[in-house]
Amino acid sequence: MVLKDMIFEYIIDISIGLVTIGLTIFLVFFYLKKRSSFTSGLILELYKLNKDVNQDVLIFIDQAWSILENSGFQKMFGKVSWYGEPKDISFGKKPGFLLKMYLLKSKRYLIEIDEGDISVKLTLIVKQNIQAENKLIAEIIYQTFSMLLFSNVNSKNMQFVLSKERLERFQLFIYHDVKNLAQFISLLTTQVKNLQTDQEKIVLVDRLGKLLPSLSEKVQKITSHMHYGKENFSDVERFDLIEQLKYYADINELSLDIKADEKSVYIYISSMVLKQVFTELMHNFKAHCLVSNSLIRVDILKKKEIMGLEFTTKKDKKEAVVAERMFEPFWTTSKSGMGLGLFIIREILKKSGGKIEFKQSNNDIVFEVYLPINSIH
Repeated sequence: MVLKDMIFEYIIDISIGLVTIGLTIFLVFFYLKKRSSFTSGLILELYKLNKDVNQDVLIFIDQAWSILENSGFQKMFGKVSWYGEPKDISFGKKPGFLLKMYLLKSKRYLIEIDEGDISVKLTLIVKQNIQAENKLIAEIIYQTFSMLLFSNVNSKNMQFVLSKERLERFQLFIYHDVKNLAQFISLLTTQVKNLQTDQEKIVLVDRLGKLLPSLSEKVQKITSHMHYGKENFSDVERFDLIEQLKYYADINELSLDIKADEKSVYIYISSMVLKQVFTELMHNFKAHCLVSNSLIRVDILKKKEIMGLEFTTKKDKKEAVVAERMFEPFWTTSKSGMGLGLFIIREILKKSGGKIEFKQSNNDIVFEVYLPINSIH
């Protein structure tokens, strides 16, 4: 009887142990499955967000923080250089003394991308006392976020390269039209030389009267789409800077308030650089940055080694000015623009020894243009 009781108790103990082990395995499996579903959900959120923002690097970084925070990160900071314009990145609570000490000792997850005119440097830090499996989730989300960022930057650079190739192909059509116009002029010259009677002259004039309007329209289209791309800025001439500013402002129906120490400010500079910079800048003011009927103040700062122009005007608060996108190629808020004006200015000035910078306050926007040092005599 005692032996039976002992066997029965032993069986009960084994049964309880097996049930406990089974329940533990079930709970562990249930927990892991739940955490796996949670991780999968976060990854899907990142991919969905990336798709919703059309792989836009800046928007993706700004809007991804809520997902990163849910995955176990408490701080993300760093800097993005977007086509020459810096953007500071800072997400998470402002750290107190204890948190600062933790941040100094904690493991840092780094993202460093440097492709073309885009540079991304970010640091992510996980929350304090994070558990092992949660830390693994954070690392998985970090890897996914990092991979998407790399993909987006490469995609943006590839879009730029392909767009340049499309522009180059477009230029082939322009050159073809120019060639046709040259052949027409050559043929016309031959016909004029061979004219003998007044009747032949009248017929030619009538024919030209029908052809020239369409040719004139074609020429206007060609000239409006031609961009200066040469890098040899040898066409240096002497210009009165104030007169040139007024000239390009008048073309765009803009009003300037020019401040200078002298009535005339002379500069030796490439005519192509001067024309392209002033044309694109004035057009940009007219299309985007100018409040109706407001003046553009131009401060001319003439020094021995540099010529600085500071263009200041009131901000149109109805139109958002995103500083870091100011020089991004093919980005524009204009329906008719291509988003190349300021990018072209920056590239021309950079290649010729000058530069352009953008600044803004609550009420004003400012473009600081530094004309090529080696072009000033």
